[in-house]
Amino acid sequence: MHPDQLKADWIELAQRYSDELVLIEGLHFEMVKQYTQSGRHYHNLRHIQTMLSQVEAHAADLADSDALRFAVWFHDVVYKPIYKDNEEKSAEFAETILNLLHFPPDRIRRVKELILRTKDHSIQLPEDDLDTRFLVDCDLLILGASPDQYQEYLEQIRKEYWIIPDLVYKPGRLKFLRRFLAMPLIYRTPYFQLTHEAQARENLRAEIDLLS
Repeated sequence: MHPDQLKADWIELAQRYSDELVLIEGLHFEMVKQYTQSGRHYHNLRHIQTMLSQVEAHAADLADSDALRFAVWFHDVVYKPIYKDNEEKSAEFAETILNLLHFPPDRIRRVKELILRTKDHSIQLPEDDLDTRFLVDCDLLILGASPDQYQEYLEQIRKEYWIIPDLVYKPGRLKFLRRFLAMPLIYRTPYFQLTHEAQARENLRAEIDLLS
């Protein structure tokens, strides 16, 4: 997706709730500024584009596709690799922006809830909450990407955590990988289980072998 198309999609989404075009374009500028900060090698607009494309493809199956679209836009808007409160800060950012756009309060709470669910991808999720499961799966799509794409992701993530020495980074990364492999299923929705589960497990095992 071209950046111009991404901007057009944001404007179309926001204009469903506000007719203040100058405000909408200004908010888009602020988010782009966040996602293009130096050091954003993986958690950038490309990641957002990938997730939004999945929302568009499956919108008819989702309970509140606009809440999901906003959750995608905001879920990594605040991102500092060594900090533990990125999701909380991103949810607060989302609340501020969505209030400006006159998004309904109950749906703002839903967006914040969705964002916070991306904090820990290993926690139990309600069986009947497809939207949350879908968002979490979209956030993890890279795990089930082709080996070449996965290798690119590994290099990008390592650059984001450049400040952490290998002596600390590698054991932490191995713990992360083994936790996912220990899960009965990495993906929470049948569609992504079918399309990404097997490749994700293959990629994780290959990375474990590389780091061990």
